Amino acid sequence: MIIPLHVACNDPGNGNFAEVAPMIEVLDLRLEARNWWDRPPRFVEVGYDAVRLAGKVWQICDSRHWVGNWCWNTYQLWHRQKAPGWVVADFLIWLRGRRLYSAEEGPSDLFDWFNGDRDASPADVHGWLAESWKAEQR
Repeated sequence: MIIPLHVACNDPGNGNFAEVAPMIEVLDLRLEARNWWDRPPRFVEVGYDAVRLAGKVWQICDSRHWVGNWCWNTYQLWHRQKAPGWVVADFLIWLRGRRLYSAEEGPSDLFDWFNGDRDASPADVHGWLAESWKAEQR
């Protein structure tokens, strides 16, 4: 299950990398920075094999610039000991814990969990991602 991470990290005026991430999409889950108008979370490409979001480094195995339009880049998170879906689940759990983003739209279970106070296990989050991925493949 390959789940790309789409990041609005380029200046909408000129397409240049802006080093901030006001919006992130994971499958059908759209996340918007809580303070996107003032100071969105910092987002940096660290060499060719990692990205850093709000101080945490995430390994990547692939990236593409200007996906869909010149505001968006896509990244494939990677960890040598985990399947891609589990790395994305870890990413969402970490991101939710930081409270930097709010879910603006997405599948009910992911949306409600991301914006709510209920706990979910990594297996729950992975399962919701798998359901969303399967729906997208149809």
